[in-house]
Amino acid sequence: MRNIGVLLIGVILLLGGCKKEIEQLVIPGTTATCGCAKAQFDKHPAEKGETLQVSIEMSPKESGFFSETITVKCNTDKPIKLTIRGQVL
Repeated sequence: MRNIGVLLIGVILLLGGCKKEIEQLVIPGTTATCGCAKAQFDKHPAEKGETLQVSIEMSPKESGFFSETITVKCNTDKPIKLTIRGQVL
């Protein structure tokens, strides 16, 4: 196995566009479709107009195309699904 590097991706979540009326956006956890994607996220609640940041670290084990889904569990109508696609040369 060879080290092909790490890709860091940042995502900002903003409270809004949710059918359910919520006062604060809270992220209790995340899941990923594989072990090569690790997410870190703000642990504090966000009030209306504030943001929470989710950082995703991709460490693909081999070259080629990849498509990974990170599910951000939060107190909204549905979890937020982030899909990361790319190619490692």
